[in-house]
Amino acid sequence: MQAEPRPPLDKRRNAHPALPSKQQQVLQKYRSQKHNRAENERYQNEQLALLNNELLYHPNVQTREQALIGLFHSGNEATHAIIPQALADSDIQIRQLAINALAEIGGSTLPVLGQVLFNEVEPSLRHQTVEALVGLNNPATQVLLEAALNDSDQYVHQQTEFWLNERDWGKVQNNAEPDTGPASQRTHG
Repeated sequence: MQAEPRPPLDKRRNAHPALPSKQQQVLQKYRSQKHNRAENERYQNEQLALLNNELLYHPNVQTREQALIGLFHSGNEATHAIIPQALADSDIQIRQLAINALAEIGGSTLPVLGQVLFNEVEPSLRHQTVEALVGLNNPATQVLLEAALNDSDQYVHQQTEFWLNERDWGKVQNNAEPDTGPASQRTHG
């Protein structure tokens, strides 16, 4: 008895022999997950647009605040890219929340926080930005903080000086007398 010839490979690839029921279920689940991923992505994009709109244009401060919190907690880069827009909000609390969110996001926000440090009119927000920059623990932070020593607000200047000294970043000179204590008088001999 002769075996029937097998169809060419390209035709076999498209023909699915009857799979055992467990394999069929797994295949169906995989296909539905692909569909669900596309549907979830579409839904997330709609939500992102809604949050963005609320963040920028809603007249109620609490709604803008909730939108900002929602954008922050989304955890994706596209959403986090919208947060700096809140720094232009007329409400100081929204700008404060945006600085906190940017500090939590981390390193990629360093240039934005640097701009806040030099362009923000409100001294309390510049002070908060100094604290946020220190929390990033990024080598480029030192350069920004050294420039912030020229801040017109005394409190911002003092906090900046404190953190530069605390972190041993450049040892800010404060015209103190050199140390002449017992440790500096030791001789090696």
